[in-house]
Amino acid sequence: MCIKRISFVIWLSSLLGIFAISCETKTGDSDGEHQRTVNNVGQRAITDTANMDKTQGVPVIHAAGAKIDRDKVTAMLNEKGLSFRQITSPNAMTEDIQESIDQLTALLDTDTVQNDEELEYFVQNTLGSIFLRLYEQTGEKKHLDQAEKHVDTAISILKGQPDYKADLVDAYSGRLAVYSLRGEQEKVISLLKKLIEEYQNIGYGLYKNWFSSRQVEKIYNMIRMDSLNAHKVKGTVDYLTKVSDKYKNEVGITAQMVLANHYATTGEHEKANRLIRKIEERLTALDNSEFKKQKWERYRTQIESAQKRADETFGQTDRDTLFYEVRPEMIEQAIQRKREDAQQLYYVDVKLKQKYHSDFAQKTTDNIGNFMAIVHNGDVISSSFPTIQIGISSGRFTLGPYEKQEEAKRILRRILDANQ
Repeated sequence: MCIKRISFVIWLSSLLGIFAISCETKTGDSDGEHQRTVNNVGQRAITDTANMDKTQGVPVIHAAGAKIDRDKVTAMLNEKGLSFRQITSPNAMTEDIQESIDQLTALLDTDTVQNDEELEYFVQNTLGSIFLRLYEQTGEKKHLDQAEKHVDTAISILKGQPDYKADLVDAYSGRLAVYSLRGEQEKVISLLKKLIEEYQNIGYGLYKNWFSSRQVEKIYNMIRMDSLNAHKVKGTVDYLTKVSDKYKNEVGITAQMVLANHYATTGEHEKANRLIRKIEERLTALDNSEFKKQKWERYRTQIESAQKRADETFGQTDRDTLFYEVRPEMIEQAIQRKREDAQQLYYVDVKLKQKYHSDFAQKTTDNIGNFMAIVHNGDVISSSFPTIQIGISSGRFTLGPYEKQEEAKRILRRILDANQ
């Protein structure tokens, strides 16, 4: 049987994490060491209070390099009866989100915003983020178009001003989200490279070079999630090798870590072990204990596990399949969406209720390297069987692709109806 892979869709969820797609609590993303939520200013809220600030009670990631005055932003919102908590509410319905959009749009016409580029940037970027949330809820292309318009406008306001790089992180993360949702893979890769090379030492995140190191991991995840063809995988590995050679800091070491993991996964143990020795040499000279603790301890475990799996599966041509049964009462949200690219394919995005997350995470973790099929009423309803690359703790998966919209709608109706 010829099995198609759509792991790129799963990879998107980790990429979108830094921007404001949703405000739900997430665990187990590529930094693994914190539980966090995402607010719709594009910043992260984390439970590590040593690295956390708050704005009107809403936790946001520490960004020492940010120049925009948060108190000034808060005063502007207060004047219009708005608050961070209101525009970042995880329980907001579509009508509430639209009300926030209307109020923020009205702010763009005020003298206060028009005469202050920092406030204008904040409003435009926040609108981009909220439209992305609205797109997630509705799947309507017009909301994605609006998100792109506002994010691009926000970037144009502060672009070319080095002092605002830590502030621009949020808008560029939004642009990444838009490119990803449109399936514009080349643009995703190009922007990730820009952020890796130009956004180092900007004072954003849990430790020095946290942000650029994250972009290295994201570009590697495109390999990990089978979203690149063989030619692009080679090009990406070559690029990461150049990054590891060029930068002796956290960014270069992160590139070494992901490459070591890659080689361990592919069974190239000699290359992996050689990189491990180089990583440990560089870490000895690096004055960044937080980076060592949060990155290397995790990657060392991943690499050892990958080497073990590679040894166990060497010579095997068949893989098992996880058949995961989904019932209507398990589903919190299911929406049909269209991928805006040359292929114009349709998908159904599904989110399980919180109480089923741990079971889904455990089963996907236990089946890393195997295929996954979704079952409903005893029938396999997956149109493709993606390879499980990591345990999925968010309770999300995607069905598709479907060439016709009616196919996606039929699957959507079926999984929401126990009698179908």
